[in-house]
Amino acid sequence: MTIEQAARARLTAKAAPQWIAALTGAGIVQPMEGAGTTSMSAPPIAAVPSVGQSRTMEATAAFESLAASLSGQPISHLWRGYGSAIFFEFGELSPRPRRDGLPANRQGQVSLGVEWSWRVEDDSGILCGSWSDEALWDQSLARLRDRRIESLTLFGKLPEVELAMEGPIRFLSFSTTDGQPQWHLLDRRRDPEHWYTVSEGRLRLGDGTEPRF
Repeated sequence: MTIEQAARARLTAKAAPQWIAALTGAGIVQPMEGAGTTSMSAPPIAAVPSVGQSRTMEATAAFESLAASLSGQPISHLWRGYGSAIFFEFGELSPRPRRDGLPANRQGQVSLGVEWSWRVEDDSGILCGSWSDEALWDQSLARLRDRRIESLTLFGKLPEVELAMEGPIRFLSFSTTDGQPQWHLLDRRRDPEHWYTVSEGRLRLGDGTEPRF
């Protein structure tokens, strides 16, 4: 080794602790136990969503797009099904026959159905629910008719649906039985139709051929 090479080696050895300390402070390297050596840490790897998570993300994005398209639109039709089932129809209404051939309730381009367990509320309290006296149903549901939609959103760890209208007044699904939340949203503007339901605790997007609950 020449004198010049020896001098450069001494300068490098002297400066090494300084740049190692700088890299360590910046989190680029991590000190190792032992003889003062330093190990470079790998950058974090972004988690890859599972198939189920990807489907939920896709369903959520589609739901939010549908909800945005309903904002500001009126409720075209509201009707009661069997028991405490409630159905909302949005958009242009079309006639549909019953199984016996008689006319049934008209269906909208988009439909929201809640099989049971729901409530109607405003900012002052709960106006009525599916377990309330039926005498309260008609007057509370009448307040929902012909109103314009402010938002359609999901809430809860197990997704329930909230339909907020001008007023303000809100309709919420609120399942109190075992199993899955008992609501569905149908978009007939799509081909094939888009069915939104909850299965295994997650929002699902299907075409209506799979079990709803």
